[in-house]
Amino acid sequence: SVHQEDLDRMTALIQKHSIQEVLILGDWIHKKNSWTPELIQELELFFKFHQNIRWTLLMGNHDRGSLDYLKLFPLNIVHDELFMEPFRFSHGHDKPTDDDSGSAGFMIQGHVHPVVVLKEGPVRLRLPCFVLEEDSLLLPSFGTFT
Repeated sequence: SVHQEDLDRMTALIQKHSIQEVLILGDWIHKKNSWTPELIQELELFFKFHQNIRWTLLMGNHDRGSLDYLKLFPLNIVHDELFMEPFRFSHGHDKPTDDDSGSAGFMIQGHVHPVVVLKEGPVRLRLPCFVLEEDSLLLPSFGTFT
C-alpha cells in the first residue's frame, strides 16, 4: 500500500541515522476513512519493529477524527504545541501562543505542506520544499497522500 511505502521510507531514515526519537508534526493519517484492517496491521508491525523509538505525535487537523485509532499505538499524543528549547513545534493549523517568558522561540510547523513548482517548456514539476524564515521553518509533507 501507499502507507507501507511511506513507512518503509521512514524505516530507512531511522536506520540510516540511528534515530532514537521521532516527532510527527501532525496529519499522521490523512483521513479517518484510511483506517483499514490492512493499515492497522502495517502500523502494528512498524511500531513493533521500532519499539526502541520514542514517538510523539502533535495532533493535526486531519488526526482529530482518528484519536481512538491513534491510541492503539505507542504514541505520546500532544494536542497543542511542544516546546523543546530553543524550538517550538506545532502542527500549524492553530494560532501560535507565546510561552510564559514571552519568547516564542523558533517555530517548526508541518500543516502547510509547502511545494515549489518548476516549469521548463512542457515539463512541470511540483516538488515538496522547506520554507525557512528568520523565526520559523515550514516542513514539507512526508506522506504520499498529503
